[in-house]
Amino acid sequence: MAQAYDAVIATIVVASDATSVTKTMVKSTTWREGTSGEWKSTSCTLEAGKTYQFRTPNSGSGSGTTAVLPNIKASVTVGWDTSGSTITTVGDYFLYSYAYNCTSLTSLSVPDTSGLTTVGDYFMVYYARGCSSLTSLSVPDTSGLTTVGDYFMYYYADGCTSLTSLSVPDTSGLTTVGDYFMAYYARSCTSLTSLSVPDTSGLTTVGDYFMSYYAYGCSSLTSLILKGDTGWFSSHNISWSVPSSRLNYLYGYCEPAYLTNWQGLTATGKTLYTNYIQSSSYVKALGNSERTLYLKSFLTNNSQRGLYLEGGSASSTGDSQRNLYLGGCDTSNSERGLYISGFDTSNSGRSLYMQGFADDFYSRESADDLESNDTTLATTFSEQDYTDVENDDNVYVDLQGTARYMKFLFKEFNENESNTQKFTITWKGKSSVAPSSSTVYLQVYNRTLGQWETLASNNTSPANTKFTLTGTQPTNLEDYYDANYVISVRVYQDGMV
Repeated sequence: MAQAYDAVIATIVVASDATSVTKTMVKSTTWREGTSGEWKSTSCTLEAGKTYQFRTPNSGSGSGTTAVLPNIKASVTVGWDTSGSTITTVGDYFLYSYAYNCTSLTSLSVPDTSGLTTVGDYFMVYYARGCSSLTSLSVPDTSGLTTVGDYFMYYYADGCTSLTSLSVPDTSGLTTVGDYFMAYYARSCTSLTSLSVPDTSGLTTVGDYFMSYYAYGCSSLTSLILKGDTGWFSSHNISWSVPSSRLNYLYGYCEPAYLTNWQGLTATGKTLYTNYIQSSSYVKALGNSERTLYLKSFLTNNSQRGLYLEGGSASSTGDSQRNLYLGGCDTSNSERGLYISGFDTSNSGRSLYMQGFADDFYSRESADDLESNDTTLATTFSEQDYTDVENDDNVYVDLQGTARYMKFLFKEFNENESNTQKFTITWKGKSSVAPSSSTVYLQVYNRTLGQWETLASNNTSPANTKFTLTGTQPTNLEDYYDANYVISVRVYQDGMV
């Protein structure tokens, strides 16, 4: 537990390519350039590549919605002013609208609040609301609290459209919460794929609009991290406003001890069902009781071209060696990892039974034939190739050739180990041969029928112009996954058409 103080200091590291901004001080805030020297109350002009500090006393807290922080491209670390007086309580409007609509901030932390035992209403409301460029946002440690007032963390991260994951404070000690508890917490976080759900296991009383619109507009969610036991949700059906489009895309993950309880909430009329996790198979245990390993590999010198791998399980085994030797065939890409699931056998040697298969695996070629199956193509991706296609940044993996067909094959592993999860495939690229004269196709392999099926195509784009192909497969999903939860997708163009 860390000691809390009567003021916070934000250290603002301005990006080297930031545009200068002048910020007027609000809520009794003062500033200085660097991390030492005299505090000033005048307006502050922040410049690229420099560091500034803003100090805000808790006594300056109020309902004004003008942000304390400047709207500039910067990373911000927030901590206590340890030169001040120690406290265990903060009143109403603590850090209210602290970074509200600071659309240029890229990273924002919070002070260590684990030493607080009491907080007032509107605790950290609008803290990062509208911070659309944030890629990192911390959450407070509230493990010392047993009661919170109204509007606790209301609209905390609303509109943080660049965030891909968002945690929650430790609420395991709470017994009573007021109205609008964590309502609109992650509203309109459209890039969010992973969102935690607070621990309500100790709650006995909640106010009105409990967690209303908690995940409203979170249209990219694939994971809900379910903290603690089912708690309040076990006997109360609470809507978090998860978009209906997340059905069969969204999974819940919980501690193994509570797996059965959370799976029970996928029944009709229960909280997970209401939030579009409607099958117990879509709720899985954290910590992976199957002892999943992710191991990198390299070739040995033996004539069988086996792979020697070193690794340990996700949980401690007490055996620091646990090296594995697996026989296998070379895929011509020795740098690609293998995903391996294993479990202990009953013998005293603690051997492991292993199943191995490639993680996402991409290949390409120019050839005069078009495969009827999903056989790997002639040139597999290098590690640099995988890096180049990881982000939508106009960096491309090039394929050149004079043969009839230009082809990319993508084998995608579903980390949720499900063969019933809907999938959407998006490919972005360009061609020196105009799609308007030679169509580019996005296809998925149907393993049951043994044939390729078109998800999308483009026959309108000009040459050397970026375009997008997107396709979704919502039905008969078992036909497309193999036994290792891998689907095969290809993009090709027929240069002879």
